[in-house]
Amino acid sequence: MTAVDETRSGRSARSTDSERRRELLRETDRYLAELIEEIGEPPSEVVAEAEAWAERIVRHLKKAPHA
Repeated sequence: MTAVDETRSGRSARSTDSERRRELLRETDRYLAELIEEIGEPPSEVVAEAEAWAERIVRHLKKAPHA
């Protein structure tokens, strides 16, 4: 395999990964819309708690050394 082939292969894999991530996000959005339709919006306290957890995770990931 040449360097050009390896570059193309890497781009193709990233493109496929990116497409897969977008599809998973669309599926998540559909699932959440169905769930909200079925049981209603979550209480604001629950949303605030989830956002706080997400912020903690992001801070932790920013501190973690990259492999």
